[in-house]
Formats: sequence, C-alpha cells, structure tokens
Amino acid sequence: MVQFFSESPRLDRHLPRLAEHVRLLEKLGFDGVMFGEHVNQPSTLFLSSRLPLLAALAMVTERIKLGTMLAILPLYHPVHFARDAAVVDHITHGRLVLGVGLGYQKKDFDAFGIPFAERTARFEEGLEILRRAWTETTFSYYGRHFQVENAGISPPPYQHPHPPIIVAAGSKEGVKRAARSGDGVVLDSWQNLDTVKQYSKLYRELADKRGRRPSITLNRNILLAESREQALGEHGAGILQMARYSWGHGYGAADFRAWTKQGRTPESLTVEDVVEERMLCGSPAEVVDQIAMWLEVTGADAINLRFPWTGEDLTRLTRTWELFAEKVKPHFG
Repeated sequence: MVQFFSESPRLDRHLPRLAEHVRLLEKLGFDGVMFGEHVNQPSTLFLSSRLPLLAALAMVTERIKLGTMLAILPLYHPVHFARDAAVVDHITHGRLVLGVGLGYQKKDFDAFGIPFAERTARFEEGLEILRRAWTETTFSYYGRHFQVENAGISPPPYQHPHPPIIVAAGSKEGVKRAARSGDGVVLDSWQNLDTVKQYSKLYRELADKRGRRPSITLNRNILLAESREQALGEHGAGILQMARYSWGHGYGAADFRAWTKQGRTPESLTVEDVVEERMLCGSPAEVVDQIAMWLEVTGADAINLRFPWTGEDLTRLTRTWELFAEKVKPHFG
C-alpha cells in the first residue's frame, strides 16, 4: 500500500496556524507531513530550524509521520544532527523520517562559510557519522571535513537501529549514492517520467546487488481541482513560479540542463513545459489514473505530494487536501 505524504506550507508568517494544518492532514488520513529546507532565504519563503519544529508538532499529533524532505545535510555537523534527531525520534515515538540531500543553492552554503564544492564529500562523511553515532556506544572518525574523537550520543534513537534515512537523487550519481548509503531514495519532482523511470530501475538494480530492500519515494507536484482546466487555472501560475525559481537558482533537472544548452532561460518556461509528463494534474479521476501509472512505472512505496500555493489565503490549499483525501486517496488503500 502506497503511503501519501504532504509537503507543508512554507511561510513563517503562518507558523501559528501550522499545528492546525498538520492536525488537519492527520485527520484526513495522510501518512506524513514533510518540511523542505533552504537556509539563506527571505523569511517570507521558508520555515527554519526543522528538528525543533518537528518536536513541537509531535506534541499536538498522534499518528502522522513527521520529517524532513529535505534537510541539507552538508550544512550540519553530523554529531549535532544525530543528537537532535535522536531526541526528536523519542518525542515523536518513532514517527521521524529523515530525508536528506546535497543542496543545490550556493547561497545556502555561503551563509555558513562552507565551500559549495565540498557538499558531496561533506554529505557522504555526514551519512557515515550519523549511522555510527546511532548504532555505536562511542566512536571515532577521522575524515577530510569532520574529525570526531570518542563521541557518543544518549539516548540512542527510538527507532531501531535509527530513523529511516531517505537520500535524494537528482542524477545517476545521486541514485548510486542512495543505493549505497541510504535506507531509500527520493526522486525529485522536476524530473520527467522517462528520467524517473530510468532512475528507479537503476536504483532497484543497485539496491538488489547490495542486498538492500529497495524503497522509493516520489516527490511529485500536484495540481488538483474538480477539472483539469480549474487545476491549471488555480495552480498553474504557482507551479510555474516554483519551476522558474528552481531552474534559475541552479537546480539540475535533466530537462533544465537540456533547455539551457538550447539557449532557453527560466523566464521562457510555460505551464505546459513543466506539467506534461512530470506532474499530477487534473480532476480526481485523472489524478488517480496518473498516480497508478507512476506507481506501475517506478514501483514506488511512497509519494510526497507538493501542493503548490502562493499568497496569503490558505483556504484553497486546505480544500485541495480535502479533495485529495475524499476522492483520490481511497483508491490506493
């Protein structure tokens, strides 16, 4: 049975209402709510301090999983991250899910004085340290970027051996990294169907060779309304804004790279460019068929749904959640 997660609204000014919305997602039967991360951003765009936020939300929810999608692991000292995550795992009684990624915006790294070119090495060292911190009483580690002497954390995580680590992959190298180092892979929302199909196949092959149980999460933008025309009318502008921002700030989706070589710019994008063969879009019946197709092609275990939203009024967003819960989710158990 596929699990459905929702990405949370991102606006700091709605923080007092955030608990209300997470409780609504729990009531509607969503399996989890996930929080993205950018650091060096205007406060009007992204919430900050993910793990403390998840701890607070755990106190007002009972069932729903709470997680990061994604935490930019190279920006953290992994021992600090391991300690905080272990405590949050206890506060949530094992409902914590950790999606982690390299990050793609240089300005996030500039805020910490971390060279952008070091992100991959820091990520891989960080993953190793996380696992050792959670599974060994004490350990030492001597890497290029992190040196740890006789470290230990207490308490160990609530989940055994630790919360699931879902590794983001936006390239073949990322897929290989996820199969090698993660408990699962998350395939990003801007890649088209053919690319996601290739990546999921590669990931399964590599996970099987390593004796790992493959676990695939799809990140998918969803434009949902009573009709396709209404969905595009209500959400098209928001999703186009998100796509232009991602491409313009260095996101490396295969199509973005190809369009750059063709001389196109983010401003040239149209709604059709970013919706076709990459997003869930249309009426509930159409979205049901699209989800079934994506599941068949990828064999995914979970889908993290990114409901586009811009502006101050959250009513449209909550209506979309309710429409999904009423007319889409029941088709998938």
